[in-house]
Amino acid sequence: MSDKAYTAVRSGSLKFKGQKKIKKKKKKISSDASSESGDKVETRHNAFWLVTSTDHLVGNVLVETQSGGYLTAIDDGTVTTALPRPADHSPENMPEPQDIMTIVKVSDTRVAFKTAYGRYISSVPDSGDVVAQTEAMGVREMWQPIMQSDGIIQFRSPDKKFLCASVPGQLAHAHSDSPSAQGVLFRIHSSGDIAVTKPKKRGDYDIDGGSLKNMETNFVKKFQSYQNLCFKEGSKVKVSAEDRKRLKSAKTSGKLHEELLDRRSKLKADRYCK
Repeated sequence: MSDKAYTAVRSGSLKFKGQKKIKKKKKKISSDASSESGDKVETRHNAFWLVTSTDHLVGNVLVETQSGGYLTAIDDGTVTTALPRPADHSPENMPEPQDIMTIVKVSDTRVAFKTAYGRYISSVPDSGDVVAQTEAMGVREMWQPIMQSDGIIQFRSPDKKFLCASVPGQLAHAHSDSPSAQGVLFRIHSSGDIAVTKPKKRGDYDIDGGSLKNMETNFVKKFQSYQNLCFKEGSKVKVSAEDRKRLKSAKTSGKLHEELLDRRSKLKADRYCK
C-alpha cells in the first residue's frame, strides 16, 4: 500500500456499530465566581473573591491589609505593604506579580505563604522581623490562621506573635501578642475555585500538640510507603529508631520540620526518600 493510501485513512478512536456520538461540552469560565449554593460572589480584579473560611486558604491569594494595600514581597527578602489600589477590573489597577502570594496549607491549623520569588515568609526569632528569604518550609514559616467574622483574619507566628502590616512602605513584623494591635487584621482574596473544597489529608500533624512520638508517627504516615514494611511490636508504621532528644531540641529551636524530614530520609523502606 502506498503512502498516500495510509494518509487517506482517518485516524481516531475505535467505534462500534450503533454507538452514539458523545458531544463534548466546552466549559465556560465566568468572570464572576460562584459559591457552592450557586450564588454569585463579588470579585475584585476580575478574579479574586473574599475568603470567609479557613478551608479555602489555599492557592494564589491577595493579602489585603487594614490600609487597603496588599502585602507584597521585595526581591531583597523584605515584606512590606503596597499602596492601595482600586479593586475594579481595569487593567491599570491589576495587582503586581509580587502582590500575589501562594498559600500552602500544611494542616488544619497551619499555613505558609510563598512569594512570587519562590521564598517563604517567616518570622525571625527574638526580633520578630518578618522576611521572605528561605526556599524551604520549616516551622518558622508556618502561621496559624485565626478567622473572625466577615472575612477578617489574623495570622500568628510560632512565637505566638501576630503578623502586622498596614502602613504602605513600612516593613511587616510580628512583634505584638495582642489581637487588638494596629495592623494585625487582614482579608484574604483568592483566585481559586470557590466551589471546590479539598478533603482533609490523612496524616496531617499538629506541631503544637501531642507527644513527639505521636507527632513523628503521624508525620511518617503522611509520606511513607506501606509496601514491604517491617512491622515491629504490632506497629504498621516504621519510624526512626534514633533517640528523640534531637527532636525535642529541634522543636525548641524552631527546626522541627527539618529534623523530621532528616529522620524520615534515613528510612530505607520509604521509596520517596533521598
